[in-house]
Amino acid sequence: MNQNLLSRIFGAGSIYETLNEDAESSAGGYHNLAQSTYSQSQFGMSFHPYASSGKSRALDRDDEVPESIMYEAYAAGEGLDNGEGPSNKAHRHLGNKVLPARPYEISDSQQRPLAADPQHGRIANGDRDRVLYKWANVNNLDLFLSEVYKYFLGNGMYSILLNRVLNLLTVAFVTTFVTYFAHCIDYSKLRTSSSLHQVQVGQCMTTLSTWELTILWLIAFGWCIRLFGTVSDLRTLWEMHEFYLHLLNISETDMQTISWQEIVNRMLVLRDSNPSTASHNQHSTQSRESMDAHSIANRIMRKDNYLVAMINKEVIDTSVPLFGKRPLLTWLVEWNLSLCIFAYLFDERGQVRQAFVREPGPQKKALVDALRSRFRFAALLNLFIFPFISGYLLFRHFLTYFSEYHRNPAAIGMRGYTPYAQWKFREFNELQHIFNRRLTMSHDVANKYVSQFPNDKTAQLARFSRFVAGSFAAVLAFISIIDPDLFLGFEITHDRTVLFYLGFFGTIIAISQSLMPEKQETFDPESSLRAVIEFTHYSPENWQGQYHSHETKAEFCKLYEYKFVIFIEEILSAIAVPFILWFSLAACSEQIIDFVKDFSVHVDGVGYVCSFALFDFEANGDAKYGAPISDKATPNRTAKEGKMEKSFLNFKASNPDWVPELSGSHFLQNLQTQTKVASSNHVMPSGIAPVSALPPAFGPRSPYKSSRKVLAGDTYATQSSRARRGLDMSMNMAGTLYNPMPRPSRIKEETDRDLLNDSFLTTTQKSPTCPETKLVTENMVSTSMEIDGAEHNDDLEKLIQSIDSSQPSTITNLTKQIPRIRTNLTNTVLRDSIKKHLPSATSLLKAVEGSNISTLEKCDDIVLQAYFGVLAQVYLLDANNLEAGFALSKALVSSLRSLNARKLDPIAAKIYYYFAHFAELLDKSQDIRSSLLECQRTATLRHDKFSLATLITLLLRNHLLVNDVSGADKLISKTTFPSTAPNAIIARYLYYLAKVRAIQLDYSSANEFLTNAIRKVDATPATAGFLQAVHKLNVIVQLLIGEIPEKEDMKANYLDKALAPYSELVNAVRKGDLAEFGKVVDMHSSQFKKDGTASLIGRLRNNVLKTGIRSISLSYSRISLKDICIKLGLKSEESAEYIISKAIHENIISATLNHESAELLSNLPVDIYSSDVPQKGFHDRIKFCLELRNESVRAMRFPEDTGRQAINEIEEERRRIEESFMGDEEDPDEL
Repeated sequence: MNQNLLSRIFGAGSIYETLNEDAESSAGGYHNLAQSTYSQSQFGMSFHPYASSGKSRALDRDDEVPESIMYEAYAAGEGLDNGEGPSNKAHRHLGNKVLPARPYEISDSQQRPLAADPQHGRIANGDRDRVLYKWANVNNLDLFLSEVYKYFLGNGMYSILLNRVLNLLTVAFVTTFVTYFAHCIDYSKLRTSSSLHQVQVGQCMTTLSTWELTILWLIAFGWCIRLFGTVSDLRTLWEMHEFYLHLLNISETDMQTISWQEIVNRMLVLRDSNPSTASHNQHSTQSRESMDAHSIANRIMRKDNYLVAMINKEVIDTSVPLFGKRPLLTWLVEWNLSLCIFAYLFDERGQVRQAFVREPGPQKKALVDALRSRFRFAALLNLFIFPFISGYLLFRHFLTYFSEYHRNPAAIGMRGYTPYAQWKFREFNELQHIFNRRLTMSHDVANKYVSQFPNDKTAQLARFSRFVAGSFAAVLAFISIIDPDLFLGFEITHDRTVLFYLGFFGTIIAISQSLMPEKQETFDPESSLRAVIEFTHYSPENWQGQYHSHETKAEFCKLYEYKFVIFIEEILSAIAVPFILWFSLAACSEQIIDFVKDFSVHVDGVGYVCSFALFDFEANGDAKYGAPISDKATPNRTAKEGKMEKSFLNFKASNPDWVPELSGSHFLQNLQTQTKVASSNHVMPSGIAPVSALPPAFGPRSPYKSSRKVLAGDTYATQSSRARRGLDMSMNMAGTLYNPMPRPSRIKEETDRDLLNDSFLTTTQKSPTCPETKLVTENMVSTSMEIDGAEHNDDLEKLIQSIDSSQPSTITNLTKQIPRIRTNLTNTVLRDSIKKHLPSATSLLKAVEGSNISTLEKCDDIVLQAYFGVLAQVYLLDANNLEAGFALSKALVSSLRSLNARKLDPIAAKIYYYFAHFAELLDKSQDIRSSLLECQRTATLRHDKFSLATLITLLLRNHLLVNDVSGADKLISKTTFPSTAPNAIIARYLYYLAKVRAIQLDYSSANEFLTNAIRKVDATPATAGFLQAVHKLNVIVQLLIGEIPEKEDMKANYLDKALAPYSELVNAVRKGDLAEFGKVVDMHSSQFKKDGTASLIGRLRNNVLKTGIRSISLSYSRISLKDICIKLGLKSEESAEYIISKAIHENIISATLNHESAELLSNLPVDIYSSDVPQKGFHDRIKFCLELRNESVRAMRFPEDTGRQAINEIEEERRRIEESFMGDEEDPDEL
């Protein structure tokens, strides 16, 4: 075994030799340690050695994530532990909440096989197929996504190349410039010479000392290495360019304006459309790596999240020994942290090494000692290269800031955030461009806050200096005007003319002016600091109530320091870094190892990540900041100052399409509740900014999102669904952040009787919801029993006598008669019937009396026992005895598991329905999910299509009740809904399916499912509530697609009154009136939340803006952005500019945008016959006719088999019989 560099340095037997891995990883950037340099070998598109082997395919069938892309697979190859890991590695999934249709839902004939590598015997079919093959065979998703993000930050290939070339030219120029003026000019001859040639030194390079030549050779060597790296990265950049161009459909020109959210959405569509990864088995079903906005951010910021958490938890100490506890975090310190900690913690694939996350053992001491040795070796290395580092930093900062200070001397008094402050403000999963935008927007308010505390002594000295310097400058300027020759010829001091002193005094005036405070209209530091906190999200507890004090200002100024002070600290850090590494950081070695062990969580398909980045409020939530209270969340497990909670809000605002997990939804609900309570009391929760203060602080200003695309052949086909993006962040936070989707509270929809219109149901059909209703119902029932009691008993007796277990039709008749029996069902009638026909069913009698039972006795007539069980469920539901009804339902379900009688299938479906209904009314839906899953598996094995259809529908509803869209989507993809189910059950299934697809932005599919659901149900009083719920959702989905619903459809029977708020919403969207849209939403917000459509309505804002912009474009040939802001109600011209740019890019309007004059110029209308639109329409008609002709010829040449017709008739008859078992559409509880 070959030893690596550090194992040779520290000797045999060290931890470096144990791990046998190269520790010389490249340092990260100034702010993003996760961004590595472009390298073809690190591009992330190389192929796994087991990609096409049988080993990979076997593992892919068993694992949640394919072996070819699993981190553990590569760890196994490195000799690392492949075990399950410590107990704290909660195997959780990052929420794949918002996804299009699963690729494996598409039939094999509809899927395009991936182009193969020519080395494997198949020819790539064009550039796009070649790039698609590389994408499908990515084996290092972390590195690949980091490269994708770096390409986005660099604004494309040509911008990146230009930047690198200019950097190389800058280094060459600076080196040549400094060397030439230092050694090739004889300055003693300047005053007596008149040309450059006379003062040049011949063969000046020979005058350089050995030390200077060594430095030049080192610079030349480094320059050549960078040049070689740039050349070697050309292929990598070109491959990334092709990935953006061919697969994401993003050209080089669009790189300047496209948002990262749009890139992520296109990658998700691409990933879903091409699930195969490094597998040549076309028929194998593989799971995919977790990939959504959350998991992508976790991969890109895997290292950064650890550093943010370490700084937040004060795990690392970067203070200078003997100089207090103030941390010194500069670029040089960051570079050393990356080299010592992260190059050791992560392997070459960017994954956390297994040794750091194992249970504590003897290896911990070896890890601590090795990390301490790395710190001390780095200290010695920094001490040795100190002259080179200090010289490099000096020249780098001097050349960077000289031109700025020379152009504007007042810039020397400007402030900026220190590197430590930037890492202190950085939040988990916050990408670099979002963080930069947040800090940039805070500079103005930060300067305003600092200026609230003027230093009177400094101001007086500055005022005096300005007066003296101004006096001299005025005199010199006046003399120069009188005699211009004095300007260059008159020397005030030796070799110093009037020109020199005018510049000198002018500089003093500018510096003095910058040190003088601006005139403040009002003194209000508290409001200024609150404005700063809105952007920085940083407010320690000791600041609370002390925003006006000088102590708070001094503490803030340590974070917002003068730029020249930051420059000096950078230079001096070259001296301090060896001491920081040797003493301060070396003493933190054990804390760092413990932190990585305690706060690393394994996520399936992603690997080990920092636990705070998962937003797991149950394990790391802080109740002070609104997180749900949990026994797992101890003070030492929570982030300081609510860092995780603030990061979650920031990430949600930046990625409004991302749907959090259950604990995240509970946090949003708690926060919304606290905000409402606090606003009513005029007090905000501790640590949480008011809603009005959140918009400018959370997320970018213009995340205007274009249409999502789906791959169709070699081109992108525009999908009709429009993704939501709030251009006004207040709408984004209030609508999307605080109400992202229906809450876990009981969802009122088609199966709830609360949705049914009161005018369509008699009082006895509804379960009482209040004492008054209950009293009326009992009186009506008792009166009815006095009149028709004998007749009712006779009807029930006739039904029981007609039961014939050998005839399915009699059992079907039992279920169809339940609504009629239920109308006059009383405790007396039910008890008498049970005692007469099932005298041994004592537990059932106790349940009817209202007792909670756990089991049922085994009776001889199981059909009659099950039927009486359903009647008891119905009776307890109408009597509002929910606890007893739930206990009886559990006992019935448990009894059904032990029976294998097909004759019970129709009754079992009813039992399952009422079991789920009781659980929902008692808010126990999550508790019964495992039971429903067991019943679903049993029904599948028994081919019980009656129960299977009901159970799939109930499970789908169960997932939606707790906002588990990912689980609902997985259920849909993993199960097959029986096509022979009754129309009532099919309609409910289609409705839930439409809700899932609507949340996932697949509006076209949602519209199709809702249309089919409406067709499956007849408009009757019993189905009125269901139809209302379906039409409400369908109206919103149609608007999101871009269609305007017909008014006639909204005024049909049972819909006119219920859809009145939605009719107003349609009018506002159709007009493109943003103000009217906001009024409608505010006026009917409670109704929309009750209907569960509030989150989808929040997405309509983009559609309103697009419609308004289109109307403006058609009405005006030229209009200013200011007028557009007034008409659309936008807050800034910048927002209007972004919206219009997107509208032009998506061909919504035909216009141009004049950025200089801030005007929108509409293009003149073009004759449609001068374009290719008629030709395309003509070709489409010809294509349709040819397809119709081919189908006709096929039908004539291959006539239908007459024998098959008889088989089809038999199948239709069987389907009709099966449907009659569950075709009880008159039961309101079914709908």
